[in-house]
Amino acid sequence: MILHILFVLVFSYLFVRFKDRKLYKLSRQLNNDLFTIPFIGHLYLFIGTAEDRMKLVIYFGRKALNNGGLCALWLGTKLFTVVADPVTFEYLSKTCLEKDDLTNVAQPLLGNGTIFAPVSIWRPRRKIVASHFGLARLNSFVDIFSQQSQVMIKILKNLEGKGAKSVYNFFKVYSMDSVCETVLGVKVCAQNESNHPFPKAFEENCEIFLKKGLKPYIYSTPFYKLTSSYRTFVENNEIIRDFVKKIIKSKREEHENKKETDITDIDEGINNHKPQTFLDTMIKTPGNENLFSDEELLEESIVLLIGATDTSATAAALIAMMLSRYPDVQDKVYNELQKVFNDSDRPVTAKDLTQLHYLEAVIKETLRLYPPGPVTIRKVDKDVTIPSGLTLVKGSSFLFHMWAINRNPQYWGQDADEFKPERFIDGAPVHPAAFSTFSFGPRNCIGYKYAFLSMKTVIANLLRNFELLPAEASDIYTINGKCLEKEKPLRLKFEVMVRDVSDFSVRLESRVKGHQVIQI
Repeated sequence: MILHILFVLVFSYLFVRFKDRKLYKLSRQLNNDLFTIPFIGHLYLFIGTAEDRMKLVIYFGRKALNNGGLCALWLGTKLFTVVADPVTFEYLSKTCLEKDDLTNVAQPLLGNGTIFAPVSIWRPRRKIVASHFGLARLNSFVDIFSQQSQVMIKILKNLEGKGAKSVYNFFKVYSMDSVCETVLGVKVCAQNESNHPFPKAFEENCEIFLKKGLKPYIYSTPFYKLTSSYRTFVENNEIIRDFVKKIIKSKREEHENKKETDITDIDEGINNHKPQTFLDTMIKTPGNENLFSDEELLEESIVLLIGATDTSATAAALIAMMLSRYPDVQDKVYNELQKVFNDSDRPVTAKDLTQLHYLEAVIKETLRLYPPGPVTIRKVDKDVTIPSGLTLVKGSSFLFHMWAINRNPQYWGQDADEFKPERFIDGAPVHPAAFSTFSFGPRNCIGYKYAFLSMKTVIANLLRNFELLPAEASDIYTINGKCLEKEKPLRLKFEVMVRDVSDFSVRLESRVKGHQVIQI
């Protein structure tokens, strides 16, 4: 019996090797020297904690960097080419647009929303959605970002001088309130511990989505539907969809009553400082009354809600942590804020944000070193010869390793792992795809400008009111540019997005108004 089983396994393995011989040839060309287990590949390496998983993500990025920008990764019998070279990244991001099948785990949550949709659905929708991300419209949202961040500041006042506290949840509910108001046009008041069911259902389903993304081999099986996690997901999904559907119905009725079909009427809200939400403008697109069905509006609204909530909150929390660890950088940012605001408590405006060049450099440098989504995957749907001359074969996939691309010493120098915001003051990176936090090419992050305005606003208001200190005093790295100890990276874990092991903890101390700051 045992011999029969072994015979079947050996025969199956040899058959797979023959059927996928092109994949194995590509793997050898990528100098794959890591031990692979038949039918398992490198999955055995991913056993361990979320922090171990992050270390492994970094390891494969380093391996690709040391191998000319590419290396092989086998997840089961599926071959991924890990890409850490900006030139290859740029080429593939414009050539291979289909998302990998592993992203199908998001379908129950997002439907055919543009983030993971097939190209046939993504392409026409992207054109429409992108038209609503003009700078004038985004600038009209700054007042909302400012108001919601002030709500957050009032809540954080209760944490002054009380030791290390996690700031992630505060950023998350700030982002939730901001995105609901700018995308849907409703106030859910998540920051004030609202009993509204939508934020709770939304948060729980995002957590379930993250778990599914990490273990698709468990959560994509028929048995998953028998679990309590699945039942919770279905119940929450109904709450989320019903909530957004009611808003869509209300907006359509409002539009019908007002008959606002002229572009002048659409832009009137901006001119009168009454921001038109994304949902408003997608419904009121001139000459295209029924361009998006209610289901399509629902899917795109949920995509925007997810993209602008969890990702932005993670990014803002990472920025706060880096500022706490680099007091000289924090002082320079505060000095810049003083030049714009002095000691006033007036709201932040869109014009103010254009003057905060050093703060923007700090945000970019943080996101260069610590992209919230360190990797993304796509499929190779046809044989593709990349600039190096290597051919990626149909049936394989590739993994864009944004973490490694952002730290490629060929483009960022031998100090690529060091935190130096001045990089973005001195000039743009040598290659346009070398800064890849928001991806690159036609399927890049459509909301990156929105995210920057939101992050600049909330961090500006945070530093106007608080001095940020690290959770542990020993975590301070530099003062006035002088290194106190060898710089150590943040302790992170990987849960589809980057998370801090200490849950993004910092200490908050009240700012002393009118004190002298250093000169940049």
